[in-house]
Amino acid sequence: PFAREYMDIEPGLSPDGRRILFVSNRPASGGGEPGKFPDIWMAEKTGDRWGDPVRLGPPVNTDDPADIEAHPAFGPDGGIYFMRQNGKVRRLFQAARRGDGFDEPRPVPLQENLFAGGFSGPCLSPDGRILLMHSRRDGGFGDWDLYVAFLDETGGWSEFENIGPVVNTDKPESSPTFSPDGRSIFFTRETDILWVSVAIVEELRAKR
Repeated sequence: PFAREYMDIEPGLSPDGRRILFVSNRPASGGGEPGKFPDIWMAEKTGDRWGDPVRLGPPVNTDDPADIEAHPAFGPDGGIYFMRQNGKVRRLFQAARRGDGFDEPRPVPLQENLFAGGFSGPCLSPDGRILLMHSRRDGGFGDWDLYVAFLDETGGWSEFENIGPVVNTDKPESSPTFSPDGRSIFFTRETDILWVSVAIVEELRAKR
């Protein structure tokens, strides 16, 4: 009900379906003319009704007009992951949940600049151990492809790996997301929404 007047995109539901993150150009006051730069907002459900969205202020959204925060996603512990881009530098950040807000975001230890590889649209598995993104990096199948990275026992992430030709084609595959039970991956190919068993990435992890 709140997504009618402004640009509201890139929604991400919490695992329990009671909170939603999204990117919006609505002004910080919540009403009036659209803002110049989009920010990350969150709304919570009480009963069967969504409450009014709240802008995630600092430290998630900064007041620096050069910073663009986008592609938010919930982690398994109630924290959030999101992209922050400044010029041609794009990184993935994690902010742990603290009370009603979030801690200072920390860069996720991936490759230094995700902009250089065209990475976007992060999605974390319910157990927090598989990270999916889409990318147009060289060496793919011709357009946007799905890539995966795995969390190891030391808390570090592997290099991104193309999921392969069972999923990726010469058409654009993007916007991956997991089912709540973590057993399926949904993604888009042009205007279609498709799904595949998570076994396809589990097999890649087993080969590492």
